[in-house]
Order: sequence, then structure tokens, then C-alpha cells
Amino acid sequence: MPAYVVFVCREIVNPQELAAYWQCVNATLAGHSARVVLDNHRLRILEGQGPVEEVAVYEFPSRETARSWYHSAAYQEARQHRKKGAKYLVVLTEGGVPPIEQRMPRTRLAG
Repeated sequence: MPAYVVFVCREIVNPQELAAYWQCVNATLAGHSARVVLDNHRLRILEGQGPVEEVAVYEFPSRETARSWYHSAAYQEARQHRKKGAKYLVVLTEGGVPPIEQRMPRTRLAG
């Protein structure tokens, strides 16, 4: 099952460091069978509160492959630029749609 790493940039604090990150991050994907699904800053918040500066989504063949990439030495080096350059929320999730009874288990009412 494919897995996705979703990056939500909440605040840019050092544009030069963030630019350094974006210049090297795609090279870290080599050898991980990943593809960039979305990588842009043109967005509009339809609900909820920002700020959101940009969103990026990378697809991997599996959760294990995504974790391997995230923990790789190459990405960890690039990540240092991202952490110095901006505040991000980073989420790893699997693709597909689970049955309704498996979605959001913490919201189910006790029976």
C-alpha cells in the first residue's frame, strides 16, 4: 500500500535556510522509489486557521520505504536546513480508504 509524507509549512523563519533545503531535498529521494505528488506554495485555506505557507506531498511504495527515506543520512542532513528555515508539521500516512468502522476510532461513541 502506498504511503505519503505530507509537509505543511506553518511559518518561514529563515528563507535562505529553507531555500537550501529545497535545493537538496529532491536528491535525497533517489533510491527510495518516491515521487513528488505535490510541491507548491499556491494554496488557499478553505477551513480552519493558518498560517500555511506551502504544502508538499511525497509518495512512497510503502510506509517502511517512507520511514527509510526519512531516517536516511541524506535526508537528515537536508532536514537540518528545513528545521532552521521554517516550522513544519510533517505527517506519514498510508494511502487507501479504510472501512468506516476503522476510521477515527477515538471519535466512536461507547456502546
